[in-house]
Amino acid sequence: MPILTLKGLKVEYATGAAPVAAVDRGTLEVSKGQVVGLVGESGCGKTTTGRLLTRLEEPTGGHIMFGGVDIASLEGHALFEFRRNVQMIFQDPYESLNPRYTVFRAVSGMEREGAIKRIDLGDGKVHYELSEDHHEHIRCDSCGRVVEVPGCVLEDAERSVKSSTGFVVTSHQLLFSGVCPDCAAEAGAR
Repeated sequence: MPILTLKGLKVEYATGAAPVAAVDRGTLEVSKGQVVGLVGESGCGKTTTGRLLTRLEEPTGGHIMFGGVDIASLEGHALFEFRRNVQMIFQDPYESLNPRYTVFRAVSGMEREGAIKRIDLGDGKVHYELSEDHHEHIRCDSCGRVVEVPGCVLEDAERSVKSSTGFVVTSHQLLFSGVCPDCAAEAGAR
């Protein structure tokens, strides 16, 4: 049973002439443990869908079920508890995907590097999972070169978080971005 279901989701905004559909017939199922990223061109409805999923905006059609409950029916404390369990994480596209690469090229590169593994589901469908030996990586903003971040850096970060906030890190997803030594040297030579 999916933990999240969007069925026939629709959002229209009134404009001067005719309504404009920001989301039209959005349908999606997410099972417990799955991670889903909404990827698409500017203006295709990614943010609107996220706002609908968090009930920051109301759909003009369709339903959103979370844990078997239609979220449109949530009020007061139930809505507060729901929002503690659902959140959007926005990423700057320049921090997450190399804009010079197609999504296929980026995923293929991650597969070649061993960060993810492909699972063939048949009928032309494929699923990707993080490899068991997955480590955090840093990508050069200039040339796209990727290297593994040493575990000691991550341990130092966890200790720093604990000492400064009192929080114990139980899981993390870090995005590192920078310039590799070769590109930095080349930029300095200019």
